[in-house]
Amino acid sequence: MFELLADAGLFLDTDYVMPEGWWAIVGICGGIVLPLIVFAVVFLCSVLPKWRRAAKEASAEHVQAAVLREAGVNHGISKDDSLSGVMRDDSGEIMDVPHGAGEGASGEYEKKQGDCKSMAEEDIADAEEMEDERLDRSFTARLILADDDIKDWYSQIKNAALSFRGAKASMAWKQEKLRCGRKQIGKLLIRGKVLCLYLNLTMDDIKDCRTNYRVEDMSGKAINAATPLMYRIKNPLRVRHAIELIDMVGEKLGLVKAKRFQPKDYASDFASKTEEELIECGLIRTAPQTHYDTFTPAKE
Repeated sequence: MFELLADAGLFLDTDYVMPEGWWAIVGICGGIVLPLIVFAVVFLCSVLPKWRRAAKEASAEHVQAAVLREAGVNHGISKDDSLSGVMRDDSGEIMDVPHGAGEGASGEYEKKQGDCKSMAEEDIADAEEMEDERLDRSFTARLILADDDIKDWYSQIKNAALSFRGAKASMAWKQEKLRCGRKQIGKLLIRGKVLCLYLNLTMDDIKDCRTNYRVEDMSGKAINAATPLMYRIKNPLRVRHAIELIDMVGEKLGLVKAKRFQPKDYASDFASKTEEELIECGLIRTAPQTHYDTFTPAKE
């Protein structure tokens, strides 16, 4: 190599000869330094893109946090609440979202919203009943405040139950019982805004039915021991199904249809009134009712 360098004129003294120890040092340095240089180049080429992406993401998060803080200030939200993230609903109003509301958090939020929508209707009814603990509405008051469709469905179902010979209805504070002598056919309640029919049937009584009656087993509560199945009346089809279930109860109890039965329009007995009028009539109490008792509506 030195002969080539000498030929190129890089060394003035062409008679210079490198000592043997220097050759060993040059070889060792070349064997260590060159791989280190190659490793450093490869490492930087692989790491630099990741650093750049991380820097961009950090910058984007910083900008998003600044926007959220500004939105929190403009809409009366505290700084801590605004940093937890905000979302807008369909009407454009800001909704609080858990911290870290990115794409994943948004999906989790929507999933939770879906779970809330699929909540059991009974829980919703209980929540509506507890909305105003100061008012204790009787079954009669709930019927008066109900929609005309519910009143009409109530009338049809009551006529179906009273069509049996000797059947009678007795109004209580929270419900109306349908009996035939000592045999209870069922009872009617309004939970939330839904008319509910409790029937003297069990799940075994309807397991062979072709129609899929979407009944609910309420036998877990002692108060429903005589009427363990509940059926929610939501539409005219369910009214027809409720009448079919009442006929099944009559067949189970050995009841006989009255020959001269004349249906009545019970819906007309529940003309619409305001809550203030119902409170004056005694159909709505200001203290909670803790038990079912026989109730006679006050005369106007």
